[in-house]
Amino acid sequence: MLINEGADVNAKNSTGKTVLDRANDLDESEDKAAIIAALTAKGAKTSAELDQESAAKTAALQKALNTLEAEDDSDPDFDALLMLIKEGADVNTKSSGGNTVLMWAAARDKAVVDALLAVEGIEVNAKENTYGWTALIFAAFADRTAIVNTLLTVEGIEVNAKDKAGVTALMWAVTFGHTAVVKTLLAFEGIKVNTKNDEGLTALMVAASLGNKDIVKTLLAVEDIEVNVKDDEDLTALDLANSLSASDDKTAIIAALKAKDAKTAAELNNEAPSDPGNDPGQEPVDPTAETIKEIEGLISTLEGKQNTYIQTTQIANAQMKMEALKMENPATTATYKAAVDAIAAITLPANEIITQLKADIDAISGKITALETAGNAPDGTISALKTSLEARKTAQTTISGTAAAIANLQAELRKIIVPTKTTALQTALNADNLDFEAILMLIKEGADVNAKDSEGNTALMGAAFKGQKDVVDALLKVEGIEVNAKNSKGKTALINAAFKGQKDVVDALLAADGIDVNIKDSEDNTALMLAAFYGNKAMVNALLKVEGIEVNAKDSEDNTALILAVFTDQTAIVNALLKVEGIEVNAKDSEGYTALILAAADGHTAMVNALLKVEGIEVNAKENTYSYTALMRAAAGGHTAAVNALLAAQGINVNIKSIYDKTALDRANDLDESADKTAIIKALCTAGATTADGSTTGCANTDDDDNTPPTDPTAETRKEIEGLISTLAGKQNARIQPTTAAEEKVTALKSGTPAPADIKGAKDAIAALKVAKKKITNLQGEIDAISQKITALETAGNAPDGTISTLKTSLEARKTAQTQLTAMQEKLTALETEVAGVEEKIAIEGLISTLEGKQNGHLQTTGIATAQMKIEALKMEKPATAATYKAAIDAIVAITAPSDEIITQLQADIDAISGKITALETAGNAPDGTISTLKTSLEARKTDQQTLSNGVSGVTTELRKTTVSKETKTMAYKAALNARNKDWAAILMLIEEGADINAKDNQGNTALMLAAGGGHTATVNALLKVEGIEINTIDNNNKTALDLANSLSSGADKTAIIKALTDKGGKTAVDLDTEAPSNPDNDTDDDTDDTPENTAPTISNQTFMVKEDAENGTAVGTVQASDAETNNLTFTIVSGNKGNALAINKSTGAITTIGSLDFENTSTYTLTISVSDGELSSNADITINVTNVDETAETRKEIEGLISTLAGKQNARIQSTTAAEEKVTAL
Repeated sequence: MLINEGADVNAKNSTGKTVLDRANDLDESEDKAAIIAALTAKGAKTSAELDQESAAKTAALQKALNTLEAEDDSDPDFDALLMLIKEGADVNTKSSGGNTVLMWAAARDKAVVDALLAVEGIEVNAKENTYGWTALIFAAFADRTAIVNTLLTVEGIEVNAKDKAGVTALMWAVTFGHTAVVKTLLAFEGIKVNTKNDEGLTALMVAASLGNKDIVKTLLAVEDIEVNVKDDEDLTALDLANSLSASDDKTAIIAALKAKDAKTAAELNNEAPSDPGNDPGQEPVDPTAETIKEIEGLISTLEGKQNTYIQTTQIANAQMKMEALKMENPATTATYKAAVDAIAAITLPANEIITQLKADIDAISGKITALETAGNAPDGTISALKTSLEARKTAQTTISGTAAAIANLQAELRKIIVPTKTTALQTALNADNLDFEAILMLIKEGADVNAKDSEGNTALMGAAFKGQKDVVDALLKVEGIEVNAKNSKGKTALINAAFKGQKDVVDALLAADGIDVNIKDSEDNTALMLAAFYGNKAMVNALLKVEGIEVNAKDSEDNTALILAVFTDQTAIVNALLKVEGIEVNAKDSEGYTALILAAADGHTAMVNALLKVEGIEVNAKENTYSYTALMRAAAGGHTAAVNALLAAQGINVNIKSIYDKTALDRANDLDESADKTAIIKALCTAGATTADGSTTGCANTDDDDNTPPTDPTAETRKEIEGLISTLAGKQNARIQPTTAAEEKVTALKSGTPAPADIKGAKDAIAALKVAKKKITNLQGEIDAISQKITALETAGNAPDGTISTLKTSLEARKTAQTQLTAMQEKLTALETEVAGVEEKIAIEGLISTLEGKQNGHLQTTGIATAQMKIEALKMEKPATAATYKAAIDAIVAITAPSDEIITQLQADIDAISGKITALETAGNAPDGTISTLKTSLEARKTDQQTLSNGVSGVTTELRKTTVSKETKTMAYKAALNARNKDWAAILMLIEEGADINAKDNQGNTALMLAAGGGHTATVNALLKVEGIEINTIDNNNKTALDLANSLSSGADKTAIIKALTDKGGKTAVDLDTEAPSNPDNDTDDDTDDTPENTAPTISNQTFMVKEDAENGTAVGTVQASDAETNNLTFTIVSGNKGNALAINKSTGAITTIGSLDFENTSTYTLTISVSDGELSSNADITINVTNVDETAETRKEIEGLISTLAGKQNARIQSTTAAEEKVTAL
């Protein structure tokens, strides 16, 4: 029963043993043998066998991972990897580079991640060898927000794990601007936002250095963010922001940092100490030692900076490069790029130096003033500072001259003529800092405006990405500009602008002629999707005004703009999208989530309300993985407001079940205790919700307290207790009856002449007694429960008349039954021994009878005479026809397999009878005549065995003597190939007799093709041994044997057949076409119709499960089938529908119950299902297992619940009575 209910037959206990190990440990008995047979029939294995299989599967998994690593496969076959794990491979297996399946999946596929996380023992924090990345880092790096969110729900996830460079998942997400991932990680309790990498950089510093305004603001909103820490270069986040090129983002970042009191390192180092003279409550302190040390350090730092300024100008180098460029005629791109790089190398440092010099001059001047005012500076300090001040002013003048020199160099560079302006433009586009002035000049002078850099970016894309609207406007005026050009990632200028939130640029691009607003990048994102995801409402509104905008477009994960907006909590954008005519509010992503399910899962009540107002909203839609509805997700998340909103929706179904057989009420009951849990359960119960088993568990705990005065409990209590007594009495009788029955059966067996029926009756009675004995423990539980009930009633003093005495009578009856059952244990062994003795006698008599019956059966089923008649007919027919020849073959085949089986069975009988004779002779207690009868039967079997062997061999030899042409044999062979049910024994025999093995049926299939496509491994191996067989013949559908084998469902036969064919040089039709040389001389025109013929639909054997108590209309499963030419398939049940208990939807293949199911009568339905495309059809067997319902368990649960409920109610009433008495006394 447990196995039928889905118990894992290969689960291990704490000592590593399986159930088969435990069964093998039992003493030898019929029960042991029966248990082992039942377990092995269900695939049970020992721990040693499992370990051996696991080792093999683990090795295969590691090999697959190594192959992925070597080929750098971006699209792994996760189904194959998951199958290996399901079959026992270690889920934590690593490749040679240390990568696990979870790491591969974390960057690619959430469904695979979910499946892996369900595997017991999965190590989520494992690191690969090269960079030390975890699965979480892979997901963050790849911008997989949903996967990051899933991994964060795993207990023990190390969110702050560092790679070999000290970089965390948060830092990687910040580095690549994955805002949604950053927000998801920051919401995780325990995230360390101030962690540093090996260069001393925090996440905030990284964001500031990269100019990512949105992420900087997101990080600054985190409590306890440290804005003034320094990296290994003594720089703060503000220093790094100051180093950015001038832009609106830079200004915004600096403003945001300063709003959090951020400072530069210089400001932190040079903050003046407070003046003690200004504080009347403080005594002045001698500043000499500390001040000297501070000022000496300042002077040393300033001198070091001064040397740096002089060293970094590098103007001479740039001038040399320029001269080399002038001398080269014509100038090459390499020399031109060298000059560009040299100028770029000094431009940014020079600008930074000028800014830094200004800050130093201000700082030194301020320091001198402060020291002169204080009047306590150490000797020589002020003069040293003044000297340093003058040096900086001189450097400032020098560097300013440098800036002018740089400008001259840049102007001079633009005058140089290069081979093509386009080459120069490509060089400029590849620069780290785009010089848009130079880019526009080159385009104006004739460079191709659509030239691309090494990553496929055009000038328009770069300007759009950087938000350079003036540049975008200028470029859009250039004739021939391709506004929809894509880079290597499929991104256009419009997508870049939408991604970066450049509203002005988006407006300019939308006004351009020919702009494609619905174009997608390599991940199928449109501009609208990106704007919705990143929460840019103004941009969304602008895009929605464009005629022809596709609001329901989907990305590579089937997300629409609406789904993305809900996912990132963009309420205003959701509202804007819902106003668009034609918005598909019920669209699902690749995991089956609708916008409503996502909003409910995250508790976004405003979104839920907005979505529920849309006409046609599907409130009961289910996601794909667990079949959760919006209501289930809201309840499971503890979102009271969302639950209430959904319950108010028209058509809401509160009792839908997930694949785990849980309803919304079940999910709510699983919550930790809280006010939300109570409120949600109350709301669900009010709406009529139940748990999966139909109960209202949890509902009673949400009843409002009232001030109703206590009532007389006797009537209700009496009724409940009487019901309990009746139930208990029924159970008592049920237990005592097996004891009585067993005694009666054994008595009858001993007193009379035993017969097989008596034996069976006695054994059944003993088996029932064993079951009853197991209930002794349950009896003790009832004894305890009744005793407690009696005590409680006696203490309360308000039990109805006769109640306590009745309970005491029931208590004594149970104690008596317990004693009787315990005593029966001693009788069981003796009874079983007596029954076994009688059974042995009957068994011998039955064996003799059975053997005699078998002997007659052997002689009757040989069919040799029939085969001989067919051969005689063949001899008389001149010339022999294919039909007569095949009839003879069929007759021989018809007796060959049965005869082989009979001969094998005869040998088993001979061995069994010989062993029995030996045992009886040794024991010396055989009934009279038994041994002689057995010996007679033994000799008869030996004679039969010889007769059959000679008979089959004789007719086969006779057939081979008969003259039949090869053509006739081949015709018979073709007839066998065309038969609906292939007789492979006959086919192989026809080949052996000389038929052409390469002959084809009407569809162009040879025997090898048919065997390969049918999954007949042994036949394929036999055919491949025949000399002259053609491996790579092509059928009418342009398929080879290997093609047909590849189309099989995964399994051992498929693997074995493919290997056998490839070992013999088997190839697919595509491989053969690729290898075939082109020959134009053979390309002649004819009237041949190359239209491919229709192929039959594909359907495989499938298995489903349904409970025997399933109501009419319960979904059992959907039959999977496909057809190359059409999706319009028709499903019908051909046979196997016992009692018409099941029905199939003709269009969808969905099977449902329409009649009652009874496990005792029919535990398995084998339906033959036909699927047709209107012309051709295919059949498959669909197995439906009916699972048994344990009625006793349910009854036990109900009674235990009743006792518990009665006890609880009694206490509640006693409390109410006490409270009332106290109030009356007080009054």
